[in-house]
Amino acid sequence: MKRLLALFFIFLVTEKCSLAQESRVRGKVLSLHAQDIAFASVRLSAEAPTAGRQDLGMVSNESGEFTFDKVPNGAYVLQISMVGYKPLERSLQILKDTILQDLYLELEGTLLEEITVTHKKPLVSRLVDRYVLNVGESILSSGRSTFELLKYAPGVMVKGSQISINGNTSTKVMVNGRLLRLSGDQLQNYLATLRSEDIASIEVVPNPGAEYEAEGSGGLLDIKLKKGTKSGWNGTIGLGATTPIWPSYNGNTQLNYGGEKLQAYGSYNYTQREADATFGDRRFADQSTYQTDSETAYKNRAHNVRLGTNYAINDAHTVGLEYNGSFNDAKSQTQSSAVLNDLRNNRFNTISGDFNTDNRNRFNNVSFNYDWKMDTLGTTLIFIGDYTSLSRTSGANFLSRYTDQGNNFLFDSLYRNAIPTDIENYNVSADFAKKIGGRGQLKAGLKYTKTNTVNDVLYEYWDNDGYVKDEERSNTFDYQEEIFAAYGQYGFSLDKFAFQAGLRVEKTRSEGNSVGLSTFNRDYLGLFPSMYVKYDLHQNHSLALRYNRRLERPTFNILNPFEWRTDDYTYVLGNPGLKPQYTNAINLSYQLYKQYDLTFFTSLLDGTFGSLLSDEPSNGLISRYRWQNLDRGYMYGVNIFAPITVTKWWSMTNNALVYRHQLEYAGLRNNRTIFEGKSTQLFNFKNDLTIELSGYYQSRYIIANLVYVPNYSVDFAISKAFFNKKLQVRGLITDIFNNDRMDYNSVTENLQLQAYQKYLTRRFSVNLIYNFSLGKKVNVKKVQSGNTTERNRMN
Repeated sequence: MKRLLALFFIFLVTEKCSLAQESRVRGKVLSLHAQDIAFASVRLSAEAPTAGRQDLGMVSNESGEFTFDKVPNGAYVLQISMVGYKPLERSLQILKDTILQDLYLELEGTLLEEITVTHKKPLVSRLVDRYVLNVGESILSSGRSTFELLKYAPGVMVKGSQISINGNTSTKVMVNGRLLRLSGDQLQNYLATLRSEDIASIEVVPNPGAEYEAEGSGGLLDIKLKKGTKSGWNGTIGLGATTPIWPSYNGNTQLNYGGEKLQAYGSYNYTQREADATFGDRRFADQSTYQTDSETAYKNRAHNVRLGTNYAINDAHTVGLEYNGSFNDAKSQTQSSAVLNDLRNNRFNTISGDFNTDNRNRFNNVSFNYDWKMDTLGTTLIFIGDYTSLSRTSGANFLSRYTDQGNNFLFDSLYRNAIPTDIENYNVSADFAKKIGGRGQLKAGLKYTKTNTVNDVLYEYWDNDGYVKDEERSNTFDYQEEIFAAYGQYGFSLDKFAFQAGLRVEKTRSEGNSVGLSTFNRDYLGLFPSMYVKYDLHQNHSLALRYNRRLERPTFNILNPFEWRTDDYTYVLGNPGLKPQYTNAINLSYQLYKQYDLTFFTSLLDGTFGSLLSDEPSNGLISRYRWQNLDRGYMYGVNIFAPITVTKWWSMTNNALVYRHQLEYAGLRNNRTIFEGKSTQLFNFKNDLTIELSGYYQSRYIIANLVYVPNYSVDFAISKAFFNKKLQVRGLITDIFNNDRMDYNSVTENLQLQAYQKYLTRRFSVNLIYNFSLGKKVNVKKVQSGNTTERNRMN
């Protein structure tokens, strides 16, 4: 009976389509510089008007795209016009669903040097499955690192080195569609070398589909870097300075070339930053207390180099090669004072400390892609190969001096460590996409990833006249991992209804060896389905339902069972027994006028892991952070996105998030209702003067068994353009009220902890940006690059 019903349904759909003899026509309008032309007038006129074949008209969207539905088959004339451009006219024979080749408009000759046609994108755009933060459109982005920019994205919060989407900290970061398998300080250090001036946009994808790697149960952030798309030679030069207290400098340059077949681009960024921070904590256990306060001075120098080229062999075949290099040197000097009042052992000590660190990071990535457009209907095959290496050398010296209540010297503790880390990653992938029936699309792909990691830890303590190796605390950790992945995805649209479903399969094999401590092997298969359903209730109202299953693998360093000490009373432990976290997420979204968005979401977390605070059994004042799998967790809430145009010169983007977060472990619960809100006000005045005011607020929130206190920040930026907008002068004040901080507390069975962290967040910056163009302009065709796959995962 089910088969008969299915056949009957297929017959009805097929019969309806054949009787209709109507087709869908899609296209895209671009300038000769390969820039999208928004709001162009597009008209489709029948060559021989008859009943049922009337003229159709519309305007292109912000991406230059247009779609005509239910077009009766026959001969038509397509006409496209835009102020400042020559009209374009083309004859079409429509017999089936058609995707037109890109349509290029030429500037009118008399206006070539006199008129500039521009369209300013909104700060944040809402697409079907993601939010897009258009960094290039915001003056708040000037002089910042990429890591600092992330807090402006809808639903995204950044605290310390942790990034969350809708409250879920298992968020992964991509660059140009390729996954960065970095976390914590390593991710923060890398993103610090990427300057905001090189970024086109940041995409927030809360529920990725099957074509994305399953890693990242908290969603994905995809950072899109600028590429040369204009014809001829063009580029930018930027300089900036930041104060007060500690001076910081940055400089950047970008040079692009666009020809008929060849596109090349390169950029270089340099940042020198100095800052300070204060932090400390209070611990209470067994009627004893430990109080510490510290001040740290940071120095950071970072270089970032990017070189790339795309070559169009012909209209169907394109090859590309890109290199990314990031080189970061960071030093810190910390002075601390602590008071230990151990009533249990009748001991009172004052501890003064000097701690110095020296870190060097070298990140190199080479990527090759081959893009084959197999027909004119959108069938593509993309091959990508990546090699990435990360070499990190980390060293530290720790000196603690103990005195008694009378300030008499008792003893000192002097030790040092060296922790070199070397990581290599290789991956290859193939992605296929084909339009089916004009309204459907099939995607499929394969990917293989291999990662090798070597982590050496050397601890030495001072004994009489020299340093002696601490055998118990020194360690070598080797880790190898292979991931085999395949996916398939199909989607289609029919009138007001759209549907997409996919399945990704990933096979993971890994082996770790912590010399002298433990060896482990992992071999597991994961199935990761995803689904998307959308229904247009009305021209300006739509509902969308999304589901996906994803995982979070433990990073390589936290699988090492070794102990890392930050001082005599604080240390962190890895855990080779950690298992992956799996997340099932469901979102229901209502969209109004294709810009206002109300999303209800829920996530079930199975096996979530975190760094849990506990006390040392032998000494309750020692804080021990150990990575562990929790029992379970869940999140549910609502996300509101509302861009508002108040007047012609005043617009705003608002985002509010309210959710419930609960974690369960060892029979205990840590739960909290959390609010996050952010708003950006944009004022465009005459004479190319722009002002932006942005702020965010976050209530109390939880990570593992820590509870963080509320905080907020307000930023102000102003920009003035000169010389026909070739020169931009921008000023920025961050955290005007100096309230962006990280304070938290925790209560365990035997230990109460209250901690604070305050970095230098109130800063004033001035940036100069100059845009230039050189040489003769040529007719450039837009080259499609293979940036829809994932970057190597490494740590």
